[in-house]
Amino acid sequence: MLGYDFEIIYKKGKKNVVANALSRKDEDVEALLCTISIIQPDWISKARVEWKNDEEVWAIIQKIHQDPSTYDTFSWKNDSLWYKDRLYLCKNSQIKQEILMELHTFPL
Repeated sequence: MLGYDFEIIYKKGKKNVVANALSRKDEDVEALLCTISIIQPDWISKARVEWKNDEEVWAIIQKIHQDPSTYDTFSWKNDSLWYKDRLYLCKNSQIKQEILMELHTFPL
């Protein structure tokens, strides 16, 4: 978790200037965002095992193989199940905790 310490100072009229938060760039934050957006190959392998062991998810995969237009939110790309263009993880996936722990140990 990141913490911020700030002080709010109100000034009247034109003296009340606020910096545009989107115009600032922080290299540490950009690096963190890059690591979150990169999927590790072992996560996909573990997800595939979980999909096969989850009857509900396996049924979705079978329906997609029979008719790709069955679902508008799920898709099958590169031998992986995607939900709204994000790698799908089962509801009780053990990978979620692993990903969170890996991101938590990421040095800033």
